[in-house]
Amino acid sequence: MPETKVARLDRVLTELITASSGIQAAAVVSFDGLMVASALPEDLDEERVGAMSAALLSLGEQAIQGFGCGHLDQLFAHGDEGFVVMMSARDEAVLTAVAETQAKVGFILYEMRRAAELIADVMVETVTADLPPSAGLLGHSALPPRPLFSDDRRPLTTGEPHPAIPHAATQPLPSRIPTSSASNGHSSNGHSSNGHESTPPQSGWQ
Repeated sequence: MPETKVARLDRVLTELITASSGIQAAAVVSFDGLMVASALPEDLDEERVGAMSAALLSLGEQAIQGFGCGHLDQLFAHGDEGFVVMMSARDEAVLTAVAETQAKVGFILYEMRRAAELIADVMVETVTADLPPSAGLLGHSALPPRPLFSDDRRPLTTGEPHPAIPHAATQPLPSRIPTSSASNGHSSNGHSSNGHESTPPQSGWQ
């Protein structure tokens, strides 16, 4: 049975904490503050961590854009008893880590970047797997959009068929011709419609 998205993300967070001895907690949070996966101690509440992460991201993004520094890539908050690092996972989610004061910042940033790439891969694979085979990148149908112009650059009208659909499928069906006995100029009593008796056809055999 294949691993679920949450199981794969939990494994990435566990490997991050194991590789970096200074990290005490880690979590994957969506940009709107929802907890996707976490490896938190019991004294940290998931909903509270998600809400604080969303608030810090919003303030950090406003500050970065206000100072003309582009888009927010990572957020670093240092305290006297530890520090918090928030890092974007290729705009798919946010990786949040809490580390102790004695932790090596450079090593933790390196491990977090590696984990963020793995998290982004999991998130992207999950999104594309939910799309039907005929859907494009954004989930739309594979049928190409109707062009505005024909091959001779003449604007297409509403009644013209889509170029991707065979023209035979868009042609109207021929009207059914009535097959009554009076349609050939003869009536059923042997008289023609012009008042003269019709002559029966002569057979070649006498």
